Amino acid sequence: MKGKFREFLANHPRVVSALFTLMILLSQVAPVIAGGDGSSGP
Repeated sequence: MKGKFREFLANHPRVVSALFTLMILLSQVAPVIAGGDGSSGP
């Protein structure tokens, strides 16, 4: 399974960039979805 996925990504570099962009977007939005404002204080 892992080999097929790596082969797919190697053949489709735009998917790699789309997954990377999605990861960055989710890392920015996750605190908002979780209900926090990103601060560590009360």
